[in-house]
Amino acid sequence: MGVSNALYYNLCLLASGNRAGDASAATKFSPRAEHLLYSLLGVGMVVLGIWVVRRTFLWIAHRQGNGNKLTLANTPGRPNSVNPLHVLLVFILLQSVPLRLVYVVRDAMKLPDMSKIQILQLIILGQLLALIAAVIIGKFCFRFALRRGMGLSGRHWMFDTGRSVLGFLAVLPVCYGLVMLCTYLMREFRLGEIHPHSMLTALHEMGVGGKTLIAVSAIILAPLLEEFFFRGLLQSMLRRYVKPWPAILITSVLFAAVHHEPQNMPALFVLSVVLGYNYERTGRLFSPILIHVLFNGTMIVLHLV
Repeated sequence: MGVSNALYYNLCLLASGNRAGDASAATKFSPRAEHLLYSLLGVGMVVLGIWVVRRTFLWIAHRQGNGNKLTLANTPGRPNSVNPLHVLLVFILLQSVPLRLVYVVRDAMKLPDMSKIQILQLIILGQLLALIAAVIIGKFCFRFALRRGMGLSGRHWMFDTGRSVLGFLAVLPVCYGLVMLCTYLMREFRLGEIHPHSMLTALHEMGVGGKTLIAVSAIILAPLLEEFFFRGLLQSMLRRYVKPWPAILITSVLFAAVHHEPQNMPALFVLSVVLGYNYERTGRLFSPILIHVLFNGTMIVLHLV
């Protein structure tokens, strides 16, 4: 759900002293949530099936001389001067600023401990600082600035919204199946520890204020920040050196790697591929941001109903 989620997990431990497995029961779905999840999965499988059949016919047409948009062969680049130092700067801000803020504030106010609400507030502040840095870099490093260069545009928003909803529905059953498979394999072969997601666990431990902060962080700020970073900066930088699909795949490997729940990594890789593909197909960040929002929002809602 966000690069900062593993960081948030550590901050929760700092604040409360809980152990990783103490809240594992909190990640179970209610009957209403299960009904909603299975309904979404059912619709998603239909959408995915239609997409596969349609793409198969388009592939056959491509072999006969017609175009095939799946290859992204004619996707234009996004002229920019983003370099690895820019990417590294935002990544460091993304990973370390919230934790550093916790230590600074705690030491400055001489607090022996901090509440989870205070920690969440500092995490959101850290996310905002990293987002501002990504926006500034994008503004000055893209030849046509943010709107035309990076693709921060609401142009064709109705088309992008429909595309995003269908993309979310199609990728959801794939991600769910991969998480279930990887969780089973890890338990069966004892490949590592399985931890409940920290943000989702915290939802069951906080009041309305805390749940609101988690929703703001996970549903709004995390998708904005991660799409600015992974798609807007990293993938666009890679596009200067490689073709669209290698750029998407490299970005997706890194996207999955920075999340610290091993059972989720294959699913996050697939999600990232869908996000990167939609970015290249539309040339706009609106679609990957909205898919990310829908994905994170669904996970939050499933743990609240």
